Amino acid sequence: MSSWIFVGNVPVGTKREELQAVFPDATRVTGSMTRPYRHVGFDSEEARDAAAAKTDLMINDEVLRIEVAKSEPRRRPRRSPKKSDEKTTEEPKPRREPREPRERRVAEVGPESESIVFIGGLDRDCTVEELTAFIAANGAPTPVEVRVINPRRRFARRAIAFVEFAPADIAAAVAALNEKTMGENVITASKSTSTGVKTGERDE
Repeated sequence: MSSWIFVGNVPVGTKREELQAVFPDATRVTGSMTRPYRHVGFDSEEARDAAAAKTDLMINDEVLRIEVAKSEPRRRPRRSPKKSDEKTTEEPKPRREPREPRERRVAEVGPESESIVFIGGLDRDCTVEELTAFIAANGAPTPVEVRVINPRRRFARRAIAFVEFAPADIAAAVAALNEKTMGENVITASKSTSTGVKTGERDE
């Protein structure tokens, strides 16, 4: 029987030193940091059995799953270095034809966009209900429709919105909302030239 244990539920990115700190009697740690399991070796079966009997070991709040390994982990064969005098003949790669430029989608601009106010600087998790209540609390005219666009990318910090008002209320809405504080953010409000809806028209 091998003197190895299988350790599962290991957080991805865990370093070898972290596992050795959890298993101080271990002499070997194998496996990739990109996988959720490792193999830990010991000098004796007694040390292996003592480690396998532990059930409350954790790394980064993850409880490790420990069991005696059925066999020793496989070792990857080392690649023999290529001889410098060996010359390989490679066929020339065919040249790629230049790609046609992609059509860039532009925001639709039409008569309906004359009644749209663009609002920027919103919290990334802002909802339609929260923005509607904020508009009312600041004395702005009642909007016809509120569209909040929340970012999909993790590093994006702000959301934006396109709020439709009656055409006669646009100036009052901008004056009531521009540079007001919503939560911890100072928002901006301005008359928009876009409805926020993308079309397939090409921008020449």
